Amino acid sequence: MMRKYKIIAFILLVLIVFNIAILIDYNNYMENVLLKDAIIEVKDGLSINFLNGKKIKCKDKVDTNFSITNHDVEDVKYSVLFKNTNGTGNYTLIQSGKSSDGEVTEGNIISENIIKPNETMRYTLTIKCDDELETSLDIFEDNNNQTFKEILSKDAKDNKELDGLVKDKDIMYYHGNVDNNYVSFANNIWRILSVKKDGSVKLVLNKTLDNLVSYDYINNNPSFESTNVYETLNKFYNTELMDYYKFILSTDYCYDDSVLSSEDEIIYLPNYRLFTANLPTTVCDGSNKALKISILTLDDIMYAGGSLDANNNYFLYIDGLEKDIWTMTPSREVNNIRYYMILKKDGSLGEETFNEQLFIRPVITLRQNTYVTGTGVIEDPYVVLLDE
Repeated sequence: MMRKYKIIAFILLVLIVFNIAILIDYNNYMENVLLKDAIIEVKDGLSINFLNGKKIKCKDKVDTNFSITNHDVEDVKYSVLFKNTNGTGNYTLIQSGKSSDGEVTEGNIISENIIKPNETMRYTLTIKCDDELETSLDIFEDNNNQTFKEILSKDAKDNKELDGLVKDKDIMYYHGNVDNNYVSFANNIWRILSVKKDGSVKLVLNKTLDNLVSYDYINNNPSFESTNVYETLNKFYNTELMDYYKFILSTDYCYDDSVLSSEDEIIYLPNYRLFTANLPTTVCDGSNKALKISILTLDDIMYAGGSLDANNNYFLYIDGLEKDIWTMTPSREVNNIRYYMILKKDGSLGEETFNEQLFIRPVITLRQNTYVTGTGVIEDPYVVLLDE
């Protein structure tokens, strides 16, 4: 009898050891599956555990999990949003049995909650996409949402010789080789040019549009709005920015066609003011155009650090360009041939006849009460918070 019990006990011991080994192996497997990309962030009183990482790549469907714990002694209001988004798709977010869904859109706030002290909230996010999609998650406390002006005014300096954000009369503008004025908006990366006294923010696309374009007039109508340049801008606005129209101001852009001299040829005032006197200004002596989208003026470029000399050490310079870039600023007119000022591919300033094929860089202005998150560097650009 004793021998029989010993055999049974031995078999049970073997089974227990075997099950423990399987359990340890399974736990190690799950740890590798779920936690190999895990990122834990601490923001003020919040501890955020991205179990599958912050970056999300979708080829058809992908699930990701994250949790938020409040280690503060008070309630904390926070928001969850998408940033660094490329591609299109739809999401479903589940938290505590509650489900919400919508489009995966840059800056889209997909959840707002108030979390109590020592409370943990757990989320499962499912994204479905037709083509490849990449995005990332950001979670931040929004008890004190701030606008661009509120954030940037803390760093503005009066010294125009130093690289950085410069305070000058009614505007703040970026000058020199700066790396903290990146903005992610409408699935594109932009650079901040300036912030007006009213808080509106002027942005320029951080690249040129792909196609080359001339300044030729359409139907021989001599106005900026009737040029190939503006027609190309409108196409970009309609395809890339129309869904974000309520964030973009229709505001005045300076088409400075004020005439300095018109004896043998027409010399526009900017030709002397910028090429000779080196005096950029925010005051428009020519025609103000109320537009939703425009291009750089030569004043924008000079405020940023451009000059008649080659210069690759300011934020508007783009390395490797094969052609120059148009501006909105007329220079002169000879025998009915108009010259426009340009930003050359070596970073210097110049002029070119209207019929040349050059690049353009779209410029837009965001509304005054635009709230953002981020720090402005390329790895963490400012992201416009979109209304739900």
